Amino acid sequence: MSMDNLERAVSAFRHALRLDERNYKARFGLSNVYFKQEFFDLADAHLVRALTIFPQSCLLLTHLGAVRARVGRLNDSPGSSLDCLNKAVSIDPNNTLARYHRACALTSLGRYQEAISEFERLVLLCPREAMIYFRLGQAYQKIGNIPQAMIYFSCSMELDPKGVNTDLHDFMASVPPSSQASMPSLDSSDTRVATQETIQARRRRARPVRYSRRGLP
Repeated sequence: MSMDNLERAVSAFRHALRLDERNYKARFGLSNVYFKQEFFDLADAHLVRALTIFPQSCLLLTHLGAVRARVGRLNDSPGSSLDCLNKAVSIDPNNTLARYHRACALTSLGRYQEAISEFERLVLLCPREAMIYFRLGQAYQKIGNIPQAMIYFSCSMELDPKGVNTDLHDFMASVPPSSQASMPSLDSSDTRVATQETIQARRRRARPVRYSRRGLP
C-alpha cells in the first residue's frame, strides 16, 4: 500500500473515531496502518483501546500478540505476545492465524517441541499452506532432526516453489557448511517420495474447519 493510501486510511479511521470513539473497527484499522508504518507503540495502543471495548475478540488479541512479538515481548508474562495469543486460541481454538503466530512465538523462544506440535496441528487445518511446512521444517532443523526438516522444506517448495524459494535460500545461507553437508538433497528421490507421501497423508487427515464468527464481524 502506498503512503498516500495509508494517509487516506488514517484520515478515514480518525474521522470514524470522531463520530464514535468506541468504534473498535476503526481502532483496529488504525493499528494495522501504524503496524505497516512500523509505529509499533501506536499500533499497540489502539489495539489495547479496542480490546477494552471488545475484550473477547480473537482477532484483536491475535494482532496484539503479533505486534508485541515484533518488539520482542515474547514470554509468558501477563500482556506478552504469547499471553495474548494463548487467550486468542482459548477463545477460538481453530483460528489458524492465532495458532500460526503462537507457533512462531514459541519458535522464537526456543520452545521447539511446543512449536512443532502447534505447526503439526496447523498442517491439519491448512494442508496446502506452504509457509507452515517451511516453519515446521525450521523447527525440526533446530532440534537436529535434519531428515524430517528436509521433508517439510521439500513439501513447502512443492506447494509454492516461487513463494518459499527465497525464504529457503535465506535459511540455507544461515546454516553452517558443516551442517549443510549432512543434509539430504531436496531433489533426492527419497526426499521426493517422502514429500508426496507427507502431503497426501496431511490432506487425508485434514478436516473441514468451522470458523467461529467471534472476533471482528
